[in-house]
Amino acid sequence: GSVDALALKLTRLVRQGMLRQLVRVSSPAAGGIAEFESYSEVPQVIYDPSTAQDIEVTPERLTLVYDVVGHRPALSK
Repeated sequence: GSVDALALKLTRLVRQGMLRQLVRVSSPAAGGIAEFESYSEVPQVIYDPSTAQDIEVTPERLTLVYDVVGHRPALSK
């Protein structure tokens, strides 16, 4: 279906170096906290500036996002 076609196109663009795939950690209170190059870089606990507390990183708080190569990411680590 169309989801499979989109996944294939995104994968191709990543392999061609036109897009970067990032793992975004989101706060339950205020959206994205940080982005990482891979799942293995994501910490188990991360500081959430919107609540001024450390939060546990759970699968529900992770999202794959794509960034155009050569542009600054929306979030910085």
